[in-house]
Amino acid sequence: MTGATVTTGLRVALTGGIDFAFPPITWIWIAGIVLVSTVGAMVLFVMGLQRTGPTNAAILSTFEPVVTAGLAAALLGEQLTPVQLAGAGLVLAAAVVLQLRRRPAPVVPGCRDRARGDGLCS
Repeated sequence: MTGATVTTGLRVALTGGIDFAFPPITWIWIAGIVLVSTVGAMVLFVMGLQRTGPTNAAILSTFEPVVTAGLAAALLGEQLTPVQLAGAGLVLAAAVVLQLRRRPAPVVPGCRDRARGDGLCS
């Protein structure tokens, strides 16, 4: 964000301004990018965060570049390099390892660990 602000400021200083006289179809595409790719994505992320919790949301967020690369390959015919495929494999492996780690014991009704105060029996 800071980089975009500085770059835009430099352009305005050097050229005397920015021309916003785009054709109407361009403004429609800009609005679509703003609403779908920015606002929509953030709203859905926050909704997912509320449902899954911060830890799972963070783990799921690591899949974004993998899914983006996969969609680029599937839909746009992009060729993924071996390094990109290895990176995707490492991201997926890390997510699996994080999900397989030890889970806390389930809460047992009527049982409280007084030292921790968390409702779990030791």
